[in-house]
Amino acid sequence: MDDISQLAGLIMPEQVSWWPLAIGWWWLLSAIFICSCFVAMRRWHRWQQSSYRREAVAQVEQLSQQQAAQLPTILGKVYTVSLHHVCAAKWPSSVLEYLQQQHALPAEQQSLLQRIAFQAPERWSMTADGFEQLKQTTVAWIKEHRIEPI
Repeated sequence: MDDISQLAGLIMPEQVSWWPLAIGWWWLLSAIFICSCFVAMRRWHRWQQSSYRREAVAQVEQLSQQQAAQLPTILGKVYTVSLHHVCAAKWPSSVLEYLQQQHALPAEQQSLLQRIAFQAPERWSMTADGFEQLKQTTVAWIKEHRIEPI
């Protein structure tokens, strides 16, 4: 008799199912889910916290040269929102000083920003290129600034 003919009567076991998962896989899936939720919450919180930056960038980008007087006001709002408290007597000089410290503005842009903040529009004497460069520098500062509380 042949050995293979004896195997004909054996019943093969069912294939092992991948479901339900073993406890180790449940722990791993739970850890991945918790980490994903944590990362999503942090990103959402960071996105909400930087909404003032997006609004300020949109306002600065819409400014024309005739509306340049609004530039220091926008910078002041960004500064105060990021601080959550600021001494009113220090504005706007503290913002201009901080902008200078963080971005090392060229002397021309620094003096132009001070003229816009403190002088009448007829004394600004700015070119269209100078104003555009100032806007670009301001947008860069708004996007990148990190302010330590006073």
